[in-house]
Amino acid sequence: MGSIKMVNHSCCVACSLQMICDAPVSGWYRSDEPDRTPVIKICDLRRISGKPGVLSLICHSDIRSPAATRGQFRIGVDDAMILPTVVIAFFASTLFQAAVVIFTVASAIVYALFLRVMISPLLVAATAGDGIAWLIGRLADLPQLSSTQRKALCDLVDRRWSRLRPRLSREAVTLTLQSSAQRGILRFFQRFEALSPRAALLVFVGATLWLPLSAAISIAMHAVLLANAALLPAWAQLLHPVATIIAKSKLLVIPAYPAAWPQAKKHPLVQAGLRCIDRIFALKSVRKIAYRYRQIKNAFVIGAACKT
Repeated sequence: MGSIKMVNHSCCVACSLQMICDAPVSGWYRSDEPDRTPVIKICDLRRISGKPGVLSLICHSDIRSPAATRGQFRIGVDDAMILPTVVIAFFASTLFQAAVVIFTVASAIVYALFLRVMISPLLVAATAGDGIAWLIGRLADLPQLSSTQRKALCDLVDRRWSRLRPRLSREAVTLTLQSSAQRGILRFFQRFEALSPRAALLVFVGATLWLPLSAAISIAMHAVLLANAALLPAWAQLLHPVATIIAKSKLLVIPAYPAAWPQAKKHPLVQAGLRCIDRIFALKSVRKIAYRYRQIKNAFVIGAACKT
């Protein structure tokens, strides 16, 4: 399994440990090397000269494929269909990643605006409270008031308002909203974890069906209201916002996917589907498509690096 080599030098001592492991390589991730390929890992332990007690560990990995597998996916007639498909898939994946980035930035902006909307009334209330506290303090200095009344006014400002004022600060409100959102998300995921695999699968399928269904219902409502605007009463036009809410409701079911999937994937039907997908990805034609996709991706990455 391994061999240890010791080499002595005047300024450093090198210890090389070489291990060769016969590790299986998945056809899904290594489409160009479907067979069992020896993986060579070399670790060098060197003592640095002039620094007693200091060791430098250097690890190297080398995966060597047989010569027969290197030319496995040569250019053929099927590449006339594979290459355009791979290019389209690459651009679609790039657009999807850009959409995810845009959605993330938009979500952050919406959340910041939501915090602004929630904090603004509280800041106005805090400012008004500071003004009222200042007026009460000025009233307490009036000579017409007795010492008991002055003490009562000072206690009102010092005790009640001094306790309430820190809760109305921007940092406190932001921290409260963030903690509330985190607790809500945690409770949401915990409820889905308590579901059975069958119930989680029904939730997952229902959320998937609601995406096109909500769009169809919204479009149909808008079309009917516009087509029959002259026949319907005036109040019927108020159903346009209802149709818009139905269309936007699809955003509310998106968190159900990551929440329901851990339980839904335990269902026998989902397990059978995943095994079927594994068999499909193990096909040589599919592995060739994946190999060509990585080649196209690497070519675009190299081209972008050369331009910069």
